Amino acid sequence: MIKISKVKEAYSEIENVVGEDFVTDKDFMKAAYSRNVDPAFPDRWADMIVRPETTEEVSEIVKIANKYKIRMVPRGGGADLVGGSVTESGILIDLTRMNQVIEFNKDDYYIIVDCGITWGALISHLHPTGYTTGIIGPGSGFAATIGGVDFQIVLLVVVLRNMVLFLISA
Repeated sequence: MIKISKVKEAYSEIENVVGEDFVTDKDFMKAAYSRNVDPAFPDRWADMIVRPETTEEVSEIVKIANKYKIRMVPRGGGADLVGGSVTESGILIDLTRMNQVIEFNKDDYYIIVDCGITWGALISHLHPTGYTTGIIGPGSGFAATIGGVDFQIVLLVVVLRNMVLFLISA
């Protein structure tokens, strides 16, 4: 069990990273994030919900969580069916603010996006150009985020607990 004082200290430091509007420990918010779409799994409440916007903010959150030995669970759209997007205590990192199209290269047929962009948003971005992903996303549909899917990834940025960013190319 995590000591409340550690959580409060971590909360304060994380608030300095993402701003007060993007971190919460309010019960109604923790309840909203306490389950995924499968009602068979029991509710599990995080100690706080954090909504970073950049990889650098994620890296700072990871540093703080590591400092206080607090577990972290990333969450995309929360549309999974196996309970992976919730946590009992710790920090739930909602990645849906990381939702931008960074680069669309029509000549070399690739697109670089943040992990929190939904399949629906990506397809809507591509549709007017005549391009497509070739699929419509996973079984959880257009609300699923790209970060929760492990196919069609060519390059991946990984943030580890030792604060190192890695670029992994497929």
